Amino acid sequence: MGKAAADEFGGLVSRQQLRRFWIGLWAGNAFFLLTNLLLAAGWQPPLNTIARQLNLDTPASLGKWWLSAQLLLLSVVALYLYAAGQARTTGRLHRYGWPLFVALTSLMSADTVARMRQDVEGAFREALRSGQVAGVQVNWTYLFSPFILAAAVFLVRFAHRALGETPGARSLALAGIAAWAASIVLEVIECSLLFGKSVGLAVRAYEPTVEQMLEVGGTTLLLMAFVELGFRRPAGDLAPDASAAGDQSPA
Repeated sequence: MGKAAADEFGGLVSRQQLRRFWIGLWAGNAFFLLTNLLLAAGWQPPLNTIARQLNLDTPASLGKWWLSAQLLLLSVVALYLYAAGQARTTGRLHRYGWPLFVALTSLMSADTVARMRQDVEGAFREALRSGQVAGVQVNWTYLFSPFILAAAVFLVRFAHRALGETPGARSLALAGIAAWAASIVLEVIECSLLFGKSVGLAVRAYEPTVEQMLEVGGTTLLLMAFVELGFRRPAGDLAPDASAAGDQSPA
């Protein structure tokens, strides 16, 4: 059973199969990075629809779906680990931490395609008429800053506690969280320091690509971390024990 636990996730996916999946996932990430850098540099595809669908910063596009799908998959994996009894945590972290992580990643997945935060930002700007507070342009990062800070603290603590027994997975998760944080910092810099300034036009052309790829890459790293957690658990925690099922069968 110990060897099976090390070689399979949930008794369904082997490490070899998963390795191929990671290669495909990172290849997809690299594809979107390359195409978006080319678009920022001035590349014009034969059809404008192609450019729109590939753009990671365009609403309702293939690029947005790519990020949303990874976030949703991360949420499903975390829910599975929690429901399958692999979350060897106790107390409030076990009762609330895992469900909160699932809810957070699900919300992020929905927001990626629904653009809820941008809608809130737009409504707030309309209410202010000028769209500014104390001479500063209103941005969703300012409006949601308390939530962002609280989520960052939670994610770091959750990664340390939930992945503490698997240092490799914990390192991947912390790297992913750092990438998410960096994407938000870039959003603040773009909206606060570069907005409307000619000196920043060249930088602003590439900023959305870097920002979005940090979010995509961070999500992939977190997904790899939580899948690795599944491999580190005994097989009995992932799937029903066949021998136990046999013992319970009627004589």
